[in-house]
Amino acid sequence: MKIWVATELDLSETGGPQEHLIGRWNRFSARGHDVTVFAPRPAGSPMRELMFRFEPLDLCCRPRQLALQWKFARLWPERLKTERPDLIYIRAGQWLLTPAIAATRANIPYVCEINGNIRLNLRARGMPAPFVAVATRIERYVCANARRVLSVGPELNDVLEHLHGIAPEKLGLSPAGVDTKTFFPRTSQRADGETVIGYAGLFNWWHYLPTFIRALAAVQSSRPHLRWRAVLAGYGDEEDLLRTLVRTLGLSGRVSFTGRIAQEKMPEVLRTFDIGVMPFRAFSIKFLQYAATGLPTIYPDAPHFAWLGDPGLKYRTDVSPESEHGFMGALARLCEDAALRAELSARARVLAERKLDWERVVDQMEGLFSEILSTGGQA
Repeated sequence: MKIWVATELDLSETGGPQEHLIGRWNRFSARGHDVTVFAPRPAGSPMRELMFRFEPLDLCCRPRQLALQWKFARLWPERLKTERPDLIYIRAGQWLLTPAIAATRANIPYVCEINGNIRLNLRARGMPAPFVAVATRIERYVCANARRVLSVGPELNDVLEHLHGIAPEKLGLSPAGVDTKTFFPRTSQRADGETVIGYAGLFNWWHYLPTFIRALAAVQSSRPHLRWRAVLAGYGDEEDLLRTLVRTLGLSGRVSFTGRIAQEKMPEVLRTFDIGVMPFRAFSIKFLQYAATGLPTIYPDAPHFAWLGDPGLKYRTDVSPESEHGFMGALARLCEDAALRAELSARARVLAERKLDWERVVDQMEGLFSEILSTGGQA
């Protein structure tokens, strides 16, 4: 299969989305598919080893989204005159109108991946209403002409169905994967007897990390006998706020911040945890890495986690004292019950091996792409 991939991600950066994209298309290339990824990259920035063909898009002007549209508008129509992929994969359709137009005009089927609620995300960033309206219309066009629209969860599919009128049979889940040979459980027991509660990822408002911090304070107050410490591995816009909250709640002796972690170090960092936390509704590949590392995980009681089984303890996700109380109860229970942690750890690892390993995920995507092509690109 000859596949072109259009993405807004800068692949010279290190982050979960970049690692996920690279992991997926490296494995497609390893299976003999001809994959070309078109992605922005600042001039002169370093690039890690890739198995697929990489076409860097040097964006020399701002705003970045308009520069990206302009770059694709100039590049793809000319390339499609001499080179024709079997299928195009577009990640983050609200920013990639011109690749969708080029694919539609050339009658090449494309799949669109949507990673978030566009209206909610843009409004939260303070974008003006006209900008939100234009971005929403772009996303609607890209989704309307795609052969399949894949998102990160059932809740987002519901949003896309009602926001853009997409037929349910056209919607699906974007398979997420993890390298179970790189992310694996530690083999030795912790000698100090402490339970390490860990979060790894970005510190943004939608990750609800203040809820996690306040739940830790509640555990400290209600279960003073428990031996635990917490590690926040990552960085982001809310780091100063979180550090202040930790000091204010008297948690400085128990909660530490690692700063930014290189992706190649992440498996080692996760193996220092005993419990993983995911205090937000949006699905994240960090959940997959927690599972592969055998971490019992505290995560939201949200529909898009249902297909994973139950590798951890769920809790209510509304931002309220009730949410913090539920989170606190799950934390306390896992800290107190080593046998339960061991049971959930084994269950998480089995889930990763059976459902989440990259080879199984690529099998699913190959099947989807073959189905699209076998029907002449029709949904």
